[in-house]
Amino acid sequence: MTVHQPDFPPGSLAKHRYFVALRPPAEAVAEMERIQRRIAIADRVAPARLHMTLFITEDYESEPSALGARMHAALDRVRADAFDLALDRIGHRGGSLVPAWAPALRRFQKSVAGALTGAGIAPRKEWAFNPHVTLGYDALPAFAGRPIDPIAWRAQDFVLIHSLLRLTMHRTLGRWQLIEQPRLL
Repeated sequence: MTVHQPDFPPGSLAKHRYFVALRPPAEAVAEMERIQRRIAIADRVAPARLHMTLFITEDYESEPSALGARMHAALDRVRADAFDLALDRIGHRGGSLVPAWAPALRRFQKSVAGALTGAGIAPRKEWAFNPHVTLGYDALPAFAGRPIDPIAWRAQDFVLIHSLLRLTMHRTLGRWQLIEQPRLL
């Protein structure tokens, strides 16, 4: 597990949000950037912030100091295998990429959610896991549902992020490695 904590601007008026995510590797990010340009997304998510949310909290007006530490402690107990993931089509609103059928991803997300809810940390009200990577917020709906050449990677770790809304800043509170099982072939 690795921890990196850059400072947020003091006295900012932004809201605080915490989420657990998978981050794509550089090669996958480069492909996502290509698609952002191809489908003419102007309000793009920056490459460093591309991710797939596995669990998300409510938004808070002030930083709940113990929440990040509680989430970190709960995630320390997650043990899961690394798995392959492939995004193979544009999402229903046109601004995201969604995966092919992904049972390993769904099992992993349930283990993350189970660890957090078991520690008394609730997800955002009315939030349900809907696996996708958001590319931008002004996509043309004409691209919705279209297949793409798969963007595949091996999910080898996951992160806990403290997000400062309105400033589009992310602070990584922790990173956990998934277990790499020996492959037979």
